[in-house]
Amino acid sequence: MLGLNATDRNTRAEAEAIRLARNLSLGVDEALLNGTPLALMWDAGGYSFIAWSAADENWGPANGAGLSARHDLRVPVAMALQDAAITRPVLIASSGTGPAVVFEFASTAANSSQSWLVAFDGFTATAQPSASP
Repeated sequence: MLGLNATDRNTRAEAEAIRLARNLSLGVDEALLNGTPLALMWDAGGYSFIAWSAADENWGPANGAGLSARHDLRVPVAMALQDAAITRPVLIASSGTGPAVVFEFASTAANSSQSWLVAFDGFTATAQPSASP
């Protein structure tokens, strides 16, 4: 049973990476369709999307399906940005411009080895396993 548990931790990191890549792609679609910039906010416990309101001249919760609620990560999965110089939030503009970022999803459990990377270039998001050390 312990072996199954370790496998489950690795698949959780994979599932979270795929979920973020899909949500980033959905965010790009929303920004393109509505012409409203979105941004990704994150912390150690999860992430959420925010949208620019021209009427309020302020950021607020995103309205798109699947983007409006905060997504909390389940322990033992952790999310980290690979480049500490990138500041929050990460912009998702209708122009497809924005910083290239890479997030890493990994299990904090000692017996877990596989991590997953989500690369986002401002327009396209992909999830893939990280290279073995």
